[in-house]
Amino acid sequence: MKRYVMILCMIMVLLLLAMSSFGCKNGCKKSPTYPYKVSLEQANEIMGSPLPVPTYLPEGFDIVGIYVLEHSDTSEHMVFLISEEVINEGDISPNFNEVPMKMYVTLYRKGQVGGLKLVGERYDIGGTKGVLVTGGTTDNLWWILSYPQPPGQYELKLSAIKEIPIEELVKVARSVPQ
Repeated sequence: MKRYVMILCMIMVLLLLAMSSFGCKNGCKKSPTYPYKVSLEQANEIMGSPLPVPTYLPEGFDIVGIYVLEHSDTSEHMVFLISEEVINEGDISPNFNEVPMKMYVTLYRKGQVGGLKLVGERYDIGGTKGVLVTGGTTDNLWWILSYPQPPGQYELKLSAIKEIPIEELVKVARSVPQ
């Protein structure tokens, strides 16, 4: 009897090892491949609360896609693609560098200690401090929003090509509900 129990245990260990090294084809929940496109409703569900969405965009611009960049127990990373042109629905993952404006949204579920430590020009974004970092081919405006319910902290980065005036970036940032 001991021998059968020992053999059975060895078989179970071998099966577990085989499943972990080769993965399982059926019945296993597959992790998504990042980035992946979601609707605003799906993004809100992933975040667990309504996303901070700008109410102002430059004339002719619209949010043409929302992509999940990373999802974990402690943080969520998404990007809003903002453009005058519609992105081909067949594009699973467009080249984000070709989009004229993007708003990166990161939710830290337990907050982030110390706030923004960036060197750049300071702006008031609805009562919170924003930092404009310029260089290369884009201008980037960073700011933080804190929410008590559910607890957490959003770090936002609005990134735009140089052809879009900085005043427009500031207007978009200030239109995000606090």
